[in-house]
Amino acid sequence: MDFIKNLFSFLTTSQDYINGLALIGFIGINIFLGSLDAWINKEFQWMKFQKGIVKGIGIIMATFAAYTIGNLIPNVLVMTVNEVDVNITTAIQLTITAGLIWYGKEIVIKLKNAIIGSEAEL
Repeated sequence: MDFIKNLFSFLTTSQDYINGLALIGFIGINIFLGSLDAWINKEFQWMKFQKGIVKGIGIIMATFAAYTIGNLIPNVLVMTVNEVDVNITTAIQLTITAGLIWYGKEIVIKLKNAIIGSEAEL
């Protein structure tokens, strides 16, 4: 039980926790903007929306599980980058950062398209 308390304490005070919450937010915003665009263009499909939700939840659960396991066994190395050994936790941190960049880019593109589309319709 102490391990769970320590893990929760670590997660709530670390930058990794904040990045994880940001990734969850970006995934949700991306799904929302995609759905909004499809609804406005009368192309909304429930099945595609549900697949997006399931994919987002799957990404979140897999990332959290891998990060937690990485904290349980920090000595397991998963790769070497430029002669630097990278363990599971560091690899997941890099993956979260890459996810923030990718989803952030997608959000900016969707916002740009929404703004340009709004101006064209006025």
